[in-house]
Amino acid sequence: MILIKVYGLDQYIVGNYSKENTKNLAKLFESKEEEIMFYSPNSYIFYKGVEQTSWNTVIEVVCDEKHHPLQANITKYLIESFKLFTINIHIIFTYTHSHHIFEHFNKEYPQYIEDKNLVKVDNENLDDVDITDEDQVYTGDVFKKFKK
Repeated sequence: MILIKVYGLDQYIVGNYSKENTKNLAKLFESKEEEIMFYSPNSYIFYKGVEQTSWNTVIEVVCDEKHHPLQANITKYLIESFKLFTINIHIIFTYTHSHHIFEHFNKEYPQYIEDKNLVKVDNENLDDVDITDEDQVYTGDVFKKFKK
């Protein structure tokens, strides 16, 4: 498992970044695409009380120590590809041993949700639904009977 945590950058940017760059990162990590996941919390970076979001971005790469020799090329790629979205980039590698990583995959479901296995909702049928007065939002004064 390779987990790339991105702090101080919009979640939607990171989501799109992961879609566009996972394949290249898998090559650099000499691993399968399925091994790479991204984590992007709704986070802010601060310096002396001033928000630095999208100005300073911290990327933490958590991976097996076997990837250590590949660190320089991975770092170069991350800097080049993330500098389109941020001004300053800080990268931290956190290494672990494979015997400290545990995974369980439910065989009844695919490992990941992807475009090819998303459930599609048919919005056409929603247009046929009759909306009654009961379904309307009340915009009156709910405290009217309590006023003197």
